[in-house]
Amino acid sequence: MRIVINQRSMELDHSQCLNPDCLEVNQLGAKICRKCGSRLLLGDRYRPISVLGKGGMGRTFLAVDEHRLNTLCVIKQFLPLSQSSTELEKLIQLFKQEAICLRDLGKHPNIPDLEAFFAQEGRFYLIQEFIDGQDLFQELRQRGRYNEQEVRQVFNEILPILHFLHERNVIHRDIKPSNIVRRQDGSLVLIDFGVSKQLSASVQTSVGTVTGTVGYAPPEQMRGVVFPCSDLYALAVTSLRLLTICLPRPDGSDDLYDPMEGNWKWKDKVAVSDNLAYVLDRLLQNTVKHRYQTAAEVWQALNYRPNPVPTPEPQIIPTPKLNIAELSHPQPESNTSTSSTPRRSRISYNHSNQNIVLLSDVGIDYNQLKTLLTARKYKEADEETYRLILSVCHRQQEGWLRNEDLMTFPCTDLNTIDQLWIEHSRRRFGFSIQKRIYQNLERQINHPKKLWLSFCEQVGWRAENKWLSYSEIVFGVNAPTGHLPCGSPPKDLTQGMIQFELGGNFVVASIIAGLVRRLEHCQK
Repeated sequence: MRIVINQRSMELDHSQCLNPDCLEVNQLGAKICRKCGSRLLLGDRYRPISVLGKGGMGRTFLAVDEHRLNTLCVIKQFLPLSQSSTELEKLIQLFKQEAICLRDLGKHPNIPDLEAFFAQEGRFYLIQEFIDGQDLFQELRQRGRYNEQEVRQVFNEILPILHFLHERNVIHRDIKPSNIVRRQDGSLVLIDFGVSKQLSASVQTSVGTVTGTVGYAPPEQMRGVVFPCSDLYALAVTSLRLLTICLPRPDGSDDLYDPMEGNWKWKDKVAVSDNLAYVLDRLLQNTVKHRYQTAAEVWQALNYRPNPVPTPEPQIIPTPKLNIAELSHPQPESNTSTSSTPRRSRISYNHSNQNIVLLSDVGIDYNQLKTLLTARKYKEADEETYRLILSVCHRQQEGWLRNEDLMTFPCTDLNTIDQLWIEHSRRRFGFSIQKRIYQNLERQINHPKKLWLSFCEQVGWRAENKWLSYSEIVFGVNAPTGHLPCGSPPKDLTQGMIQFELGGNFVVASIIAGLVRRLEHCQK
């Protein structure tokens, strides 16, 4: 069953009966079906409007939530065809499992939200977020084959979602074009968790119910065994379908798969880069251990850029303090290597073109931050960083963080933000850069407060014993090394200060100091 339509302009002027033996269309506002007498409202709030689709386990309906100003939603109705009590029990468990899975995954921008799950008049119902868009199967039928760049974009958007799932021991088990939806804004959403599975050590080697879609699922899944790389195999098959428009036929025949030899033959259908061909071939190996095992491995392989020169350790060069005038109107750096007094501290790194995996443990989308940093819009990127930090800790409404937020900040998200700043600033900015500066000063200064103030002077947040206002921050590569991100809303640097522990003592400092200390823990 699919839950996606693209009907923003549809008039919501009637009510659809949910009784599978009736399905009468009633007037809007009616509470009882005029034909069969069934209740039209689910849970006294969800009003079905029209049938979206029908599958082996039931129907889906477009609906409105009358308790939320008629917000569009989707009703999934459980109506299995099987009459066997044993089989029926398994199907009910699958339906309930979908609700539990969606609930436990929490709020992820690329996974539909679960809004409710209950029974009414002897039938089970699941209420889900409405996704306004078109799935990739529909898109493929309308527009034709995808090019390599478009398929790479599918990988780059779906792999972080799979990483999010697999980190939570959830395997989707039904990756295919019709289960990937493109929203109106162009972003992709992964839907239909009806056959997803909670994975544990005891499940990995046990035989379970055969699930998935023939023509996409890997061999081990057809035998009832699944692994995280089973989803990656299906994503690779999905990519081949998009590249070639060769879809499995109802009779089981397939122009891309040779059942006699048990392998995929696709290279005579489409030409792609050697890199993509290699990644696809490895993902499509019959033997599980010969494939990439994680979404991060696939992402890194697809975005690999050779970098034969190793990155040296940073060298801290002590320099005099800077004043506000120097920060606001920086002078060009001298190219003379014999200068005995450098104008400011500098950390020397080799620049790398390696791309960053935009991973998140809490479903945060880092693409906007990447876009801003790529464009060198450092002021907007700094403000976006602060917004993202609050979002990670669910503190958007408060606008500030607590010490416990910093102590539990997800290492995956911290590393993603850090690497984006490092990559797009020629390694001048980022938490890791600030950490190295801080650690160097820590070897020289034992007093926590003096250490913090010295650090702020080193990165240019204080000058002449005064804090800079946010308007005095230098948003450019000519700023002092470690100057950004400064971790403050656009007011002044004393905003967002918190009390936290440094060297066994409590001092008042920026959230950046807390994140720098958290990064030390994450990188141990």
